[in-house]
Amino acid sequence: MRKIEFKVKFITPLLIGGANPREADPSGLTGKALRGCWRFWFRAIMGGIFGDIKKEELLFLESKIFGSPDAKDPHGKKIGAKFRMIIEVENELPDKEIILGFNLICKKCKGHGCDKCNHKGKTKKVATSQGLLENSSYKIQIIPRNTMSENELNILFSTIWVWGNLGAVGKRERRGFGSPIIGLKNEDNLENKNNPFSLYLKEKEIKLPIKNTFDYPEEIEEHLQEGLSLVWSVYNQWIKENGFTNRKLFLDVSGTSSPKSSPFFLLRSCEQIFVGNAGFSTVNDAITKFHGKSNCDGLGWAENKKRMASPLFIRFHKVHEGNTEKLFPLISWCQQKNVEMRDPDNCALVYLKKMKIDGKNIFVNNLNGGTL
Repeated sequence: MRKIEFKVKFITPLLIGGANPREADPSGLTGKALRGCWRFWFRAIMGGIFGDIKKEELLFLESKIFGSPDAKDPHGKKIGAKFRMIIEVENELPDKEIILGFNLICKKCKGHGCDKCNHKGKTKKVATSQGLLENSSYKIQIIPRNTMSENELNILFSTIWVWGNLGAVGKRERRGFGSPIIGLKNEDNLENKNNPFSLYLKEKEIKLPIKNTFDYPEEIEEHLQEGLSLVWSVYNQWIKENGFTNRKLFLDVSGTSSPKSSPFFLLRSCEQIFVGNAGFSTVNDAITKFHGKSNCDGLGWAENKKRMASPLFIRFHKVHEGNTEKLFPLISWCQQKNVEMRDPDNCALVYLKKMKIDGKNIFVNNLNGGTL
């Protein structure tokens, strides 16, 4: 089977920890980090398409794309990984202290306020982490093994497309760090026959839209709606090919409602996605505005360090606004049962509603036109 190459460029700092968690990994982006993110978005999509899916079914389908040390083929041979990955650094950007976007909580009063922190609960020191500067870029090569079919490869690249447009990678990826844009090996030839984001479904060619920058935020919305609908059609066909013909499936991401009290982060509806209507001129401004507080207030649930995964994904896309290029925020939201139990007031949504630039709300409508 053919090997496939594409590019990934990060428009916000990439926080990839190495052997020393306080320092950036000298190898930069790693295959382990990417596989983990891609598995996450595979589960989010698959869980969203099914009306109800059992853990065993989800793991079975996941192993067909990513492999598993326990799964076996029809001949009883262990499958292992379904593909190899080679990552090459395209540009050398220095690692440095990256500002995380919040002040450290005072250790003396633990955020309640005291004379040491001037009764504000925070020290003056701004939290930082070692990371790679924005605009680091990598060439990624996917080499499928003979256990991977062409249709399974289509699912993999559909998943990568979703990750490249909604997700991120590395530490604090839900807070705007590690926001990627994906492109082709030859960016000047989008009709390249080896374009992995050009797929075939029932002998009909499907081209997942590839775009590095946008001219206005509405263009981001159109781009996402087009791409997600195509991804859903690829996934639905593959699910049926695997014998799930009598199950309730959500066939169109644009025509369904958001999941309620889901067991984990599901992506089922365009109602879960919000594109900001205003942008930021610098990365530091964008990160500082959206990172939230160090104790996660407003972005999930955190109490006495018993943290839970945030129901929000925050990442950025580049938009040309006149002669300047700005970072526009994108939010993917999921109402999760475990978070909801401890946060009945949906503080994450309240947090988004309060977001303003120049006195105007940043988020107004989701991709389906519903209001926040």
